[in-house]
Amino acid sequence: MDQIENIKVLIFEDEPLYRAHLVDLIQNHQGFDLLGNFGTSWGILEKVEKFNPDVILMDIKMPSEKPDLDEKAGIIAASKLKRNLKESCPGIVILSHFEDDEKIFEAFCANGQINFLTKPSSAEELYTAIRASFNKEPFSSPYIAKRIQILLGNPVNQKNAARLTERETEALTYLRQGYNQKETADLMNIKSIKDLLKSIYKKLNVHNQREAENKIWYNPIAIINWLKNL
Repeated sequence: MDQIENIKVLIFEDEPLYRAHLVDLIQNHQGFDLLGNFGTSWGILEKVEKFNPDVILMDIKMPSEKPDLDEKAGIIAASKLKRNLKESCPGIVILSHFEDDEKIFEAFCANGQINFLTKPSSAEELYTAIRASFNKEPFSSPYIAKRIQILLGNPVNQKNAARLTERETEALTYLRQGYNQKETADLMNIKSIKDLLKSIYKKLNVHNQREAENKIWYNPIAIINWLKNL
């Protein structure tokens, strides 16, 4: 009878105590092999290509090559791995705290099927997430699955939306609903929305209506499909 190989795991987690906890859980489980653990996402593509893990445990927030992006370094790293490694990309489990709802939602939209685990989680929940990711199956902590379903009812990037005035949001909402610029101006009882659009594009650092919409509203299709498989 062929011997079943252990699942090879690589850890990226910046909190020393929690990283040590993960290392202990992986090293003391017969079904897993720990290949390495790191406190930043620096050089993650090179590390993954070197160690060739089956599954990656990755914090959603950690030091990265661009400090201004540390808050969502795990999301960016996951996207980079999927973009470069494509079908050979290992399974990914994003580790997140309860307050990371919006970042989790963003990660779903950006990456499709990536599994999520709240910190801290039980050993059995961790093992289940690793096995699911290895088998390319969806998994999420119950809390995260519930939060994603709630967010689907109001898929707005609150941080970006807060940059716009009420009138700017109104104009962009009409355009998103399919009204053209003239119809939107009529609905708002103004001559033109050109100045509103100019202000919106500047505030969101975009160049057109589609880019502006994507900055305010998430595309929930990937999340809906993912949730159906839970």
